[in-house]
Amino acid sequence: MLKSNQLTGLSNLNCPALTYIDLDSNKLTGSLPNFNLPSLRSLQINANQLTGSIPPLNLPELTGLGLKSNKLTGSIPYLNLPKSISIDFSNNQLSGGIAQVNLNSMVGLNLTNNRLNFDSMEYIYSRYFSVFFYPQANIKINSKNNLLSVNAGGTLSKNTYVWFQKQPDSSSFKGFKQAVGDSTLNNPPPGSYYAMVTNSASPLLILFSDTVSIGLQLKLSNPNSSMINP
Repeated sequence: MLKSNQLTGLSNLNCPALTYIDLDSNKLTGSLPNFNLPSLRSLQINANQLTGSIPPLNLPELTGLGLKSNKLTGSIPYLNLPKSISIDFSNNQLSGGIAQVNLNSMVGLNLTNNRLNFDSMEYIYSRYFSVFFYPQANIKINSKNNLLSVNAGGTLSKNTYVWFQKQPDSSSFKGFKQAVGDSTLNNPPPGSYYAMVTNSASPLLILFSDTVSIGLQLKLSNPNSSMINP
């Protein structure tokens, strides 16, 4: 156990008899190495500064895996973790899909506070029920030629999109369009907008978009401030 120190590096580990690793709350940087640890039962590297993607994991004895609160990116790779296991990948920057996994005895999977969308969640939710994935980071809202759109992933026909518009002279937003399978908002009047997306195959996740303002002129608090003195 080497948690809560000032360790900064993490090299490849090849220790066949090692059963427990706890490197929480250090200052580890760089990417995760390959692990050749056939006897390992617990791997905890939470609250560090690891970057890059999660490598494929083949750890037949592992029952606890913690990589939360790092800066990991990319998709979730192949995981061959056949034992009854609890996994925490929360508070990273994971995105994209999920590769084939062998998690037949999974106790819990925490994916909250990443950048995942319904591409990942439809797959996970149909196979595993002890999954936590709300909230996720806001999805991007696209604006082009007076057309707003969002990409929430998943099967389009299973997605319900609700568009919200900021009310005049108010900080509140009101939903004004709801559609199944239609991720666009065409010719909206000037205003500020965001979208909320749900998916019938992943009922426990709600995705929100960023807020975008279109067709609004900047109001100056002092009308004379726009004048240029000679």
